[in-house]
Amino acid sequence: MKQTKVTEWIISGNPEQYNVVDAFHNLHRVDWAQKANMTAGDIVYIYVSGNVKAIKFKCRVNKADLDESDIDDREYDLSGQFDGTAGRYMELELLEEYVGDEYSREELMKHGFRSPQGPIRMPESVKQYLESISVFEHRYPVNTAVWIATALLSAESFDSNPVCSKKDMYFKQTAIIQRAQKLAESSVANARCSQWCCADNDNSSNNYLRGDSEENSSLRRLSLLDEFPEKTHPEGSTWRMS
Repeated sequence: MKQTKVTEWIISGNPEQYNVVDAFHNLHRVDWAQKANMTAGDIVYIYVSGNVKAIKFKCRVNKADLDESDIDDREYDLSGQFDGTAGRYMELELLEEYVGDEYSREELMKHGFRSPQGPIRMPESVKQYLESISVFEHRYPVNTAVWIATALLSAESFDSNPVCSKKDMYFKQTAIIQRAQKLAESSVANARCSQWCCADNDNSSNNYLRGDSEENSSLRRLSLLDEFPEKTHPEGSTWRMS
């Protein structure tokens, strides 16, 4: 059976015309006027304009191309415009509600976001940003946070230059610590990169990182694939740098 590709969209909701926040809080499912070719299974992010100005909801399209609205949401219609005569509807089910300044229009614009005038496909840069936030919302043990931070820096370096070399995968220890602190459940001390997580140190507790002793002792990279027989990545992780 052929698997249908899931498309991710951004649509806009005006809270002065339709109380989208309370509608999802109370109903969890809403029939929304469909103005693009969404299909069942697609993901729709709702940017709430007005005084919110943020991506507020992540939803799944349960049904598409409906001739009429089946869900009674009249009490949330603040303008009288949502009277069931849009002609085509889709049923959206709430998957996740976003809270925090990181989802604001101001922050999103730093990653290529533009307020949608109509349904648009999710820009890749915005998608990557939202995914990075979801990672940051989970707090990890410090050593794991150091590894994840270095992995993220490596991925970003590759994205900006797919023909980069191993030399481009070295990062300043301060940059790793700064990124790791956003992920860690407690403070990230310098010793985590210079000693406990660095295989070049005799007292290291794991082999996550390597130093660049030839040029700059403050540079670190992830250990290469099979560079060490064990302790090269957090337990449960399958990604390593090759």
